[in-house]
Amino acid sequence: MRFKSVGNKRDSCYVVIKNGEASASIPQGSPVTLLFNGTEDGVQVVLPSTAGDAKNGSFKYGIATAALVAGAYGEAQIFGYCPYALMTKMTRAASTDSWTSSQSSASGIALGWESINNALVGNASMVGSLGTLGGAAVLAASLASSAASASATGDTRTAITNAVKVFVRMM
Repeated sequence: MRFKSVGNKRDSCYVVIKNGEASASIPQGSPVTLLFNGTEDGVQVVLPSTAGDAKNGSFKYGIATAALVAGAYGEAQIFGYCPYALMTKMTRAASTDSWTSSQSSASGIALGWESINNALVGNASMVGSLGTLGGAAVLAASLASSAASASATGDTRTAITNAVKVFVRMM
């Protein structure tokens, strides 16, 4: 663990992680989950979509501070103000569907793991309930609403993620 030890700047805490994905990269800002497969337990992490809901509920392990290719070491932030985390803002069932509007998100809402898009989320699709699991992160700056739009033929995404500022609390 790396803690800020002195000074007049904000506090933060980081842990060493190793990308335990077989071939996938872990993008900067993605939440990560401990793998616990008997090999390098306590350091190997995977994306929420690989970990599955049971592990995502119990073994949240921070926000990746940089992109990591498979097998690479890096850091995850587990406490403090994090200026770059991925949050799922909008989804649609198919790339041919139109985007529906999304409401704004106020600072202070609790966020949890979203295992389909490997991001944070602050709504009913979050793994586990806030009452029993608590928020792994809290939105630190509000996020504006998004207007509905018709499907564009070149846009094949089924989810839109935004880089957001959060307060991480996983210690």
